[in-house]
Amino acid sequence: MEIFVSILLLFGITNLVEKVTKIIMPVLFLFLIICGIWAIFVTDNAIEGLKYYLLPDFSKFSFTVFSQAATQVLFSVGIGWGIYETLGANIPKKNNLKSDAILVSICDTGAAILAGFVIIPSAFAGGVDMQSGPSLIFLVMTGIFSKLPGGRLIGICFFLAIVFAVISSLFTFFEISIRTFEDNLKMGRIKATLIISLIIGAGNIIVSLGFGVLSGIKLPWLDASGISYLGLYDWLDTFTGYILLPLGCLLVCLFVSKVWGFEEYEKELTNNGRFGRITLYDKILTYIVVPVFMVIIILNVFGFIR
Repeated sequence: MEIFVSILLLFGITNLVEKVTKIIMPVLFLFLIICGIWAIFVTDNAIEGLKYYLLPDFSKFSFTVFSQAATQVLFSVGIGWGIYETLGANIPKKNNLKSDAILVSICDTGAAILAGFVIIPSAFAGGVDMQSGPSLIFLVMTGIFSKLPGGRLIGICFFLAIVFAVISSLFTFFEISIRTFEDNLKMGRIKATLIISLIIGAGNIIVSLGFGVLSGIKLPWLDASGISYLGLYDWLDTFTGYILLPLGCLLVCLFVSKVWGFEEYEKELTNNGRFGRITLYDKILTYIVVPVFMVIIILNVFGFIR
């Protein structure tokens, strides 16, 4: 997958992938709706799974649960690690940045909620461990497709849409570093793409070996309770997801409020007032709400609050 994305970036045919993705993504939404209806009305005990999904159990709420949910949002939407800044550099001035950001958040949340209607009831009814992570979608969806008329064809289309969703995400991951090399190191596009592809490829190989020959390697993690030891993947996942992502959000809030200033920020965000103004609500989010949420995540990962 990485090699394929690197080749596309190298030859500059990302526009083709973008056009295909604009077709594939709505189709993915359609498949999710069909599978969700099928899962709820056909799967035994799916209603109990739906209750499990929709009715909150506040007795299980904690700072850890909040941190896990918040980090998932940061990762899924792409906040805190330069995606918006990188892609925003390519957006035409005529675009309404604020409305675009809101639309991205709504679509991302809608897809997540819709996927939950498909996966959670089916997994609950089938006795599948809902803590099994990314493999959950393959365990559940293959079972649904096996019962659907024409399920094999629908399944092929569904997982093909998933592949395109992954490819579109990989483009943004690569583009962050490529643009950094191009702008800051004054490097050509081809050279920057090749170097970034090699670096990411080497990193992927090392992390994947953490599930194999390097599985015995344990790295120390220091928190309020002492020193614990995590596997290679878990250590990197904890460091990037629970420290770097929230730290990135904190730095963005600090940059906007103290370095850039709300006046200049407003000019850029609203195209010199064409799309409205910065509100008090926006300032409260930047000064208080987002920083507090990010501090909670960081304090939790170091064990100061649970």
